[in-house]
Amino acid sequence: MTSIIIPTHNDFEFLSETIKSIRQTVCCDVELIVVNDGGKRPDVRADVILDKKRGGIGAAYDYGIKHAEGDIVVLADCDLRFTPGWLDRFIETLDTYPESLVCGTCLEYDIFNRNIEKPNERYGANIWEWYPSQYNGITFKMPLKTDWNYHKKGDIFPVDSVLGGCYAVRKDWFNKCLAHKGHYIWGGRDALISLRTWIMGGQCLCDSRAKIGHIFRRHHTHGATMKHWTYNKMLTVMTMFEGQKLRDYMTAIKRMPEFREAMCYVDYNEIELIRKYFALNRKKSQAWLYTNVIQ
Repeated sequence: MTSIIIPTHNDFEFLSETIKSIRQTVCCDVELIVVNDGGKRPDVRADVILDKKRGGIGAAYDYGIKHAEGDIVVLADCDLRFTPGWLDRFIETLDTYPESLVCGTCLEYDIFNRNIEKPNERYGANIWEWYPSQYNGITFKMPLKTDWNYHKKGDIFPVDSVLGGCYAVRKDWFNKCLAHKGHYIWGGRDALISLRTWIMGGQCLCDSRAKIGHIFRRHHTHGATMKHWTYNKMLTVMTMFEGQKLRDYMTAIKRMPEFREAMCYVDYNEIELIRKYFALNRKKSQAWLYTNVIQ
């Protein structure tokens, strides 16, 4: 069985249409879970509706995974449109590459024009975007690209990062990578989970045959702010990097306007536990990850 998990925090504008699109395009046995992240309980046609204390989109996904029956989980936003065969492609790719995160071709739809004839297509994402800043005479550019960045070749190909709007993963592998542990509210989730996957010896793949429309909106009902995004970036840096690379990244983050506010979310005990876990279990070093942190 496959479980599809959709989190929401008072975000009902497109939720019913997203669920309808899933029902219309999926023929195999699936479990549809909606996680209410501390908001009003949604009135939708789902197999399971879970209520939890507010913790953000990453915590909501992890809560859904904990209760999911499926061996494969699809983590989906609540503003998507699906095309026939998308889930079959995800399952087929994960059967071949079980230690992977798999996303599809993202069709970018505008909120004011959901049915444009030729939407923009995206295949995966960059690991990070940074505020342009200066440190010791060196410019931190945006985005930073990985040294193992592959060229698109064939239907299935590696990408630096999956697109967080919709991706699939085997539940046992995701738990091995600590899923979204430490993530708060919103922002930086794609980079966090993708870096954890690469470091643990897995990979991020795009199956371009699975086409999924995403309505990109101009507001976030999760109550997200830049301080949440800054904290999640800091969490990733503090748990993934060491030595000079850690110092360089943190210097860049400290120049962000929201740095002081973001510091109030830091749980040093949790960060130390995450750092120790990856230090003991990681399959690839930070030297493999980036030969040059600063570009």
